[in-house]
Amino acid sequence: MSVWIIAIIALLVVGIIVLSAQAPPKPKTRAECLERLNKFLEGQLTPLEGYEQGYKITFHFDGTDFVFEDIEEEGFQEKVHKAFLKTKTQTNLTITFTESERATIRSNIVKALEITDKPIEKLAIPKELKRFKVFTNDIEKTNALFGDPRVLDIFVHYANTGLRGEPSMSLKIQDGWIVLEFFSSVTMRPNLFDVMQSPAKIESQVINLIRLAKVVEGKQAGFG
Repeated sequence: MSVWIIAIIALLVVGIIVLSAQAPPKPKTRAECLERLNKFLEGQLTPLEGYEQGYKITFHFDGTDFVFEDIEEEGFQEKVHKAFLKTKTQTNLTITFTESERATIRSNIVKALEITDKPIEKLAIPKELKRFKVFTNDIEKTNALFGDPRVLDIFVHYANTGLRGEPSMSLKIQDGWIVLEFFSSVTMRPNLFDVMQSPAKIESQVINLIRLAKVVEGKQAGFG
């Protein structure tokens, strides 16, 4: 065998070894990602009742109790992965968002929330959120929240545009629960991929919910 052939074979072997060493690590499984997130949050990871493939992490941060729910369901063609960060306020406030064009569901939601004392038309929706139809069971309090620039910034931060160009809000308040949805799409905010790959990225979302909760409960001093 000639020297050149031996040299070429040697270079190929070295190249394979180098490329193997530089190959990206195998993606972590869902279970591994949840374990890492649970460790970072110093919480308790348990199955989520009512879901065959659902888990929750209960944890405590800066004096506030939280629940992170991770759900995997069968979709039409593939599995659907959803996640939610939740904290409960000492109120029964509800503020939800939907597309402004979907006015047909307005009467049903108004009835469900039993808004009888003040007409919905008095709700002052900021121009930054005009893409949405907003529903609430406490118009006065909602107007006050929208009138606080610090609170409005939080809602605006979580206002997204979907794949079809439709408005999509990842933040809502339902019966006193502040709920933040994590999307599977990396173009949405917040997205689940970031948190699963880097658990520390959930901290900014937790802080935002704490700030919002303190204002909702009237603890203005908590909004630094």
